Amino acid sequence: MALKGRKTFAAISALLRKDPGEVAREMRIAAAVKWYELGMLSQEKAAEIAGLSRAEFISALSRLHVSPLQYSPEELSEELRDADRTGGIGDILDRLDKYCILRQNKHKSN
Repeated sequence: MALKGRKTFAAISALLRKDPGEVAREMRIAAAVKWYELGMLSQEKAAEIAGLSRAEFISALSRLHVSPLQYSPEELSEELRDADRTGGIGDILDRLDKYCILRQNKHKSN
């Protein structure tokens, strides 16, 4: 089975015209991004798995059209309540605006 996997990986590398190391790196990043998008990993842990700094991971999210802000409605409500108590509502609203713009751009490109 391992031999078949190596042949498949070699075929993918040839198809993409990239060396196997680069393909492996891109696959690791893609998996970490997807797991982050699904809420299975924190941004910090996903960046670690991808072998990237947090800033590089956020750039990868943008390149792959995934929002760096992954809030459920409940989490967003909690953030807004916390921000209201601490006086930081403007910062939360700025982040929410950026999130909405990213989501709109993602849907336009699909």
